Amino acid sequence: AYRTLLPGGQQAATMPAQQIAAEVRWAQCLRSHGVPGFPDPNSEGAIDSAKFDPTSPAFQKASAACTSQQPSGPVVAVPGAP
Repeated sequence: AYRTLLPGGQQAATMPAQQIAAEVRWAQCLRSHGVPGFPDPNSEGAIDSAKFDPTSPAFQKASAACTSQQPSGPVVAVPGAP
């Protein structure tokens, strides 16, 4: 299973199901507002950052439109997250 490594090689805890569900809702909102390739988080709560460009105008516009859906906790974005 994939887990984010923290400084010192410690493994991050798996995100609670409600956090992952919030990330899925946010991803759906981003897709519906102009970022069709934005991925859902994996089962560990990580989002594949290789599949979107957070600096693109489309992402910036969608992110602004989806502020109310953005998860309250940290969003883990990792290139190639399975």
